[in-house]
Amino acid sequence: MPNVQLRNTLLLMGASFIWGTAFVAQSVGADHMGPYSFLAGRSWLACVFLLGLMAVLRKAGKTNSAAEPGFWQNRKVLVKGGTCCGIALFAASAAQQMGIGTTSTAKAGFMTALYVVLVPVFGVFFGRRPGVKLWCCVAASVVGLYLLCLAGHDSLALTGGEWQLLGCAFLFATQILLVDHFSPKLDGIITAFEGGVAHNAVPDRASCTVQVAAGALVQTEGVTFEAGEGGATVIRGWGKSGHAAMPEGTVNAISLIVNCLLKSGVCTPQEEAYLNVLHTLHADTDGSALGIAADDGLFDPLTIIGGTIEMADGVIRQSFDCRYPTNTDPEKMTAAIRKVCGGAATLENVSSRVPFYIDADSPAIQTLINTYNDVTGEGKKPFTMGGGTYARHFPYAVSFGPEHTDIEIPSFAGPMHGANEGTPFEKLVEALKIYILALLRLQEIEL
Repeated sequence: MPNVQLRNTLLLMGASFIWGTAFVAQSVGADHMGPYSFLAGRSWLACVFLLGLMAVLRKAGKTNSAAEPGFWQNRKVLVKGGTCCGIALFAASAAQQMGIGTTSTAKAGFMTALYVVLVPVFGVFFGRRPGVKLWCCVAASVVGLYLLCLAGHDSLALTGGEWQLLGCAFLFATQILLVDHFSPKLDGIITAFEGGVAHNAVPDRASCTVQVAAGALVQTEGVTFEAGEGGATVIRGWGKSGHAAMPEGTVNAISLIVNCLLKSGVCTPQEEAYLNVLHTLHADTDGSALGIAADDGLFDPLTIIGGTIEMADGVIRQSFDCRYPTNTDPEKMTAAIRKVCGGAATLENVSSRVPFYIDADSPAIQTLINTYNDVTGEGKKPFTMGGGTYARHFPYAVSFGPEHTDIEIPSFAGPMHGANEGTPFEKLVEALKIYILALLRLQEIEL
């Protein structure tokens, strides 16, 4: 057995020994003082010990000092989380101490330990799916509860103290879930993350504030470092914008920052797990890395891009835009993305619309494309693409308009859906001619 594994096993055994023997001390204490006095004395002793331990660890350099500024910066989450976790811990400890004085320490230990199976059971209400082994453990716990508390009694009823201990298990399970919810928001080095202006456009700019010195970061392509407040560093990503339906040739600024953070190895395990999900999302724009690539030969192949990103109350949210053809469906794609997310991220506000298609040989489409070619002389053909948001509001409509991705534009002008979007004036005049002529011709055909 490796030394690290042996050490961790011994630590767990030591924790179990301390936890188990504490019931004896609590039972004896219940004979001499009230539950609240006992809790107050125990909590103050624990506080003094932890303060001493913190001082020793800090002196030994074994604390996560880089994350401390971010910890205190999220004061809203700190106060909310501390209050919720503190109330749950107090209520659980009080219920335990009140119940332990009325029953044996063996019963108290077993009934308190029920929180071990209650935690994953409660997780069901938060979208987590426990396996068969867990449900077997739940059944065994119910049998054990019966044998300890009900077997041999004339009435199948729990005593008042046993009800308090059962409530204690529920409260401890709640406290653990609260800690699991709030702690990742406070123990990270990322304190701000923003980028993008729309969910359906590849962002060309993004920024991320981390509580580490610039010297600890790896310089990667497309990012720059700036000094932030309190020793923090602001990482800026500089990419190339473009529309979600045609992402080829774009560079997502968010992905540049994600790559920098992952290569630097400065983030906490929770942050790194989330960043790896983002890395998979941004790895390509055809969905291959996510396992959702699709092409039906009618529409353009599937595209997916990360649009906007923001951080609020310690939670990072990345939006994405996916345009998909007819040979896949939202349920299949959602399942694949959830698999990539695992326990590191969750999907929120997922919505979809089925592909919308009008036959390219219809009289209206042919009128439009012929008008465009008559004016420009380009000989273009109609094509399908993901999007057409406004066209979906009509029974018979398509997106129509000139677009020239190969035009040379000044450096101050940006691409479609990008910052400072621009195009030459003569192309606007040409577009006006196309629209006027197309409207006149559409009035001459049966729609």
